[in-house]
Amino acid sequence: MSLAQKLKLYRKQLHEQNRGAKESSPNPRQLDQTLDDKRQNQAIRRAAAALDADLRTLRINTSLFIPNACP
Repeated sequence: MSLAQKLKLYRKQLHEQNRGAKESSPNPRQLDQTLDDKRQNQAIRRAAAALDADLRTLRINTSLFIPNACP
């Protein structure tokens, strides 16, 4: 097999691999949606953590001002 034939075969295989990779790769819109979902989930987790911290602070502050709490 000559060098030109080997190069032609290599290019053909590379082209087929690239075409297969493109067919199996997800749609860019799907990637954007996945990224948006991750960002929304992060924002929700941050908000939940902030609310949890506020609730703990509120419980502590409320417990300090309960009448007759100390004997």
